[in-house]
Amino acid sequence: MIEAVIFDFGDTLMVEYDDIKNIPLWEMELTKMEYADEVLAELKKKYRLGLISNTDQSGEKELRDALRRLGIEHYFDVVIATKDVGVNKPDPLPFKKALSALGVAPEKAVMIGDRAACDILGAKRVGMKTILFRFRDRYPEPKGEEEEPDARVHSLKEIPKIIERLSNED
Repeated sequence: MIEAVIFDFGDTLMVEYDDIKNIPLWEMELTKMEYADEVLAELKKKYRLGLISNTDQSGEKELRDALRRLGIEHYFDVVIATKDVGVNKPDPLPFKKALSALGVAPEKAVMIGDRAACDILGAKRVGMKTILFRFRDRYPEPKGEEEEPDARVHSLKEIPKIIERLSNED
């Protein structure tokens, strides 16, 4: 039974534009992903929600500020910035920190992200279920079994039903 859902930030909850490299999060113009409000509100009724983002310049405070600017910060019980952790995804540490803070075992959590080599690989290594979010083809397809997600979606709107299905597989 799924108890927690953890999201990536860029190109999962926020549209990540190609020209944002080296722009600090607090200076970026942020665009929320379509259906983010509806999906987060629906998921929050049943699950604890977390966020893990690979960040170079931004810590938890800046991530929370960005989520607040998008109007979705209040949905998240846990926000993990890898800058604060000291290692990026796919290292297991950011996932373990999020799961510990949520008080959830890995097999009772789902990771949703757009990068198989970071989000899916890291989550699978700690025993989480995974959903690859591909609203565009910016990053490479999964390479091998270790990066293969449990499910794929092209819209946030698909996620609640997929999580329900993954939860019933237990």
